[in-house]
Amino acid sequence: MYNPRPSVRTSVCAISSLLVLAGCVVGPNFQHPADPVVKRYTRQPFAHQTASAPLTGEQQQHLLESQDVPYQWWTLYQSPPLNALVEQALKANPTIEAAQAALRQANEMVYAQQGFYYPNVQASGGPSRQKNSATLSPTLSSGSTVYNLHTAQVTVGYTPDVFGGNR
Repeated sequence: MYNPRPSVRTSVCAISSLLVLAGCVVGPNFQHPADPVVKRYTRQPFAHQTASAPLTGEQQQHLLESQDVPYQWWTLYQSPPLNALVEQALKANPTIEAAQAALRQANEMVYAQQGFYYPNVQASGGPSRQKNSATLSPTLSSGSTVYNLHTAQVTVGYTPDVFGGNR
C-alpha cells in the first residue's frame, strides 16, 4: 500500500541534506574580511620622553612612534666588536638553520600537495609459474601439469576538488 505522506525519517534526511548544502554557500570565491587597522601595541599611548638619570651629561630619550627600526639595528651603535659578536651568533645559531630546514620542508609539502590535482596512475604485473598435481585431472586442455600465468593490472584514479578544499 502506498502512503503519500513522507515519513519522519525522510523528512529528517531531507532537512539534514539541506543544512549540509547550506554550509557550502560560501563557495570558492569567498573573500576574507580586511584585517583591523592597528596603530600601536599598547592600549594607552606611551610617553614620548623618558625620565633623565641624575648623572652629568645624561639626557632624556626621545621615542619616535612613526620611525621604523632598521633590520640590523645593532649597527647603529657603530661598534665593530658588537657587529662581530652578532655576526658570529647568527652564523652559529642552530635555530636559524632549523627554521631554514622547516621552510624547505614546508615548500616540499606544498609541492607534494600539488600532486593532488593530477590523476593517480598505477600499473602492476605479476608473472608466475604454476604446477598442477599429477594425481588430479589436469585443469589445462593441453594436459600439461606446468603452466605460466601472467597477471597485469592498471589503475587510474582522480579525486575531483568539488568544493575547492585544495585550491
